[in-house]
Amino acid sequence: MTKPIKVTPKKGRGRPAIGKDPHVTARMPAETINQVETWAAANDAGRSEAIRRLVEIGLSQSAGIRKLRVLSTSKQGADRAAELLGKTINRPKRR
Repeated sequence: MTKPIKVTPKKGRGRPAIGKDPHVTARMPAETINQVETWAAANDAGRSEAIRRLVEIGLSQSAGIRKLRVLSTSKQGADRAAELLGKTINRPKRR
């Protein structure tokens, strides 16, 4: 009789995941990243933590909104959206 072939499982590549939360990747313009990093420095957080906090802030504020106002695609609408984003990002964290 022939000897059975031993099969060893291959090792996974890279560093093993240490957290339970899934990894999410997003693309952002350089200007937005700079604003996030500025907010992070002002609020004593890293970039990832700042993004998590800003998303939570945005979701908590929009939870009470039943109907969203749609901005026009005009220059005026884009300027208003940028103004609102700047106000939200630069606001200090509530404790």
